Formats: sequence, structure tokens, C-alpha cells
Amino acid sequence: MKYVRLQMISLVGFILTFVGAGIWTIADGTPLKPMQILWINFAVDIPLALGLGFDAPTPGLMKRRPRSIDEPVIPRMLAIRFAFAGTMIAIATLIVTAWAEPRHGLDVAITMGFLTMSLIHVVVAFEWRNPTRSVFNRESIANGRFNLLMLMSIAAAILATSIGFLQRILGTVQLTGDQWRPCLIAVAAFFVLSEIGKIIARAVLHERT
Repeated sequence: MKYVRLQMISLVGFILTFVGAGIWTIADGTPLKPMQILWINFAVDIPLALGLGFDAPTPGLMKRRPRSIDEPVIPRMLAIRFAFAGTMIAIATLIVTAWAEPRHGLDVAITMGFLTMSLIHVVVAFEWRNPTRSVFNRESIANGRFNLLMLMSIAAAILATSIGFLQRILGTVQLTGDQWRPCLIAVAAFFVLSEIGKIIARAVLHERT
């Protein structure tokens, strides 16, 4: 289920990124190149998927009330949160790309959008291991295998913009420190919004119980 969350949020993010780019003519309507999409799906997401597959069970899982047979696999509240998270991925990617395009040119703008989306995918995997509990707890860093695979995904995102032959294959360019800054701000903003979303989700669940 943890991997499914990552995939569903990522899918919404990809779709809305291209829809938004087409509507507002960001990066000529093509915010990511085909090879960049493949790199995110395989080099970035597969290590995350493996980490989630071998992750420890969610704390307190066996104490939860069994799900009703009539209850959908993805409840409405959870589906709304998936859609919101995917929308935030698209907004972050498009804002960074649109900001960078007139300042640094199309190639740099697309690279910055690619880097932003790649790193946000890592945040999604980290945040959605538990859809309601904050990551600020000991269990978040207790799984060394997941931490290693998460670092591999971060490295894949960074190397894609830093190594010459990967730049040629993926259509990326080297970024300066000033160009990295907006990407990291967008990733940090997504992280904060994810934590706020969990606070709201916990409040809603508490009211229902």
C-alpha cells in the first residue's frame, strides 16, 4: 500500500504538470523531456519503491479496527489527499520552471523543474510511509535499508544534472548554487505542507472517533 500511495500521487503530479504547462505555456508546454520522465520513474522511484516494500509495518497497525467490507480500498478523504499532494507536486514544478525560464533559459528551467520533481518524489515516499503520523519521530530513521535507498534516489536526481553523459542522455544541464536554491525552497515548502496535511488528517480522524 505504501508503494501504491507513492505511485498514485506521482501519477497525479505528472498529469497535472503537463496539463498546467500546456494551459499556461510553460516551457513550451513540455516541462519534462521523455528521458527525464523515465529517469524519475526508474532511477528515482524504483529505489524508493524497494525501500517502501521492505519498510517496517506502520506502528499500531494491528490495533486498528478492521476495515468494513463495504468500505472502498481508497476512502474519499485519502483520495482527496492524494489529489492534493499530486497537485502540489505540479504547482511546485511549474512555479520553479516558470520562474527560471525567463531568467536562465529553457534548458536550465526544464532541468530545475526536473530536479524539483525528483526530490519531491523522495519527500513523498518519506512522508507517506504513514499517512497521518509526523515524520518527526524515531521510527522515521530507524530503517537503515530505507534510508540507504532514499539516499540512492537523491543521488540519482543529483547525478542526472551533474554527470556529462547523463546530461546528454537526459537533456539536463549543470545548475549553479543560485539555481539550486528555488528547487530546494519548493521541496521544503512541499514538506511543510505535507506535515500540515497530516495535522489536519489527524484532527479529522479524531473527530470521527
